[in-house]
Parts: sequence; structure tokens; C-alpha cells
Amino acid sequence: MKNISGPMNMKRHYIKHHIEELGTLPCVKTGKCIDCLHERRSCNYRIIIEGELPEDKGRINVVLVGEALGI
Repeated sequence: MKNISGPMNMKRHYIKHHIEELGTLPCVKTGKCIDCLHERRSCNYRIIIEGELPEDKGRINVVLVGEALGI
């Protein structure tokens, strides 16, 4: 995520939405993560699902696809 999809996605957002601040991200400039602390970095959101709370039962679905679909 940090070295492939994260930098690619941030570069995509920079190009598509013309958000100049994203152009200053090291991963957008270099194409790979350098563990920066930029407030707009995509690495701020990483999720590991290990279980669920009883009140959230059935709320999360994970779909595994057995083919390449992009990034």
C-alpha cells in the first residue's frame, strides 16, 4: 500500500483534482513512500480488520477478486 497503491493514488488525485498541495507530497514526486509526516499523505488511512463489535456485526464486507483489476 505504501510503496505502490498509495503513491499512485495520490498522484492520480493530484492530476485529476488539481490540488496543488498534493504535488508537494514526497510520494507524488518520487513514486514511493518515504514515511513522511505530511498532513495530506494517503498513509494516514490504513485499516486492519481483526474482528467486529457485536453492534457492527454484518456491516463490513470483504470481497476478494482473483484477477488484476488495476493498481
